[in-house]
Amino acid sequence: MKNYTCICVFASGGGGNFKYLVENKIRGKFEIIALVVDRECDAVEIARENDIPIIEIENKNGFLNFEQLLNLKEIILSNIIILAGFIPIVPPLFIKKYKKYILNTHPSLLPSHGGKGMYGVKVQESVIKARDRFAGCSCHIVDEGIDTGEIICQKKIGVDPKWSAWELGGEVFLLEGPNLMNAIQLLDLTNKYIIKEDL
Repeated sequence: MKNYTCICVFASGGGGNFKYLVENKIRGKFEIIALVVDRECDAVEIARENDIPIIEIENKNGFLNFEQLLNLKEIILSNIIILAGFIPIVPPLFIKKYKKYILNTHPSLLPSHGGKGMYGVKVQESVIKARDRFAGCSCHIVDEGIDTGEIICQKKIGVDPKWSAWELGGEVFLLEGPNLMNAIQLLDLTNKYIIKEDL
């Protein structure tokens, strides 16, 4: 495993992108060493089926204890954390203390249609309302803003004006897994996750 990038995936929902990463980890030369969730979700079942350790973030009176994660071996060993359909906002304290990269996949061509409240079908509703000719997805570094970090890579498609927001979302979803793979490989090629020291 030492020749592989170690990845920890955070998820909250159906786990579609998580499943894509699981199915392509050998080709991508990375190892998924844990799934972190904030709730019971379909991603948990995918992890169980693939013998991937599951970590549930402790919830104290409605507040998620992200600091609890920092001392766990799975987090310490991870070269990259990937937010794949993870709904909670990662707090600045966790971002500052985690010394390697946190990547997020977002279903739009950032910086358009990002920011607070822009998740799920709301993103594609915004794309359609703006009458954008192109839609797509972005993989970016997580910083203290919301969808404001450095963009690593994007994939795009033309928007068919006949599509509903749900149909557009389905088309964009097909791009997200391959785009995540590209982002992991780009960080691997540059060793960026090793040399980042400014946090």
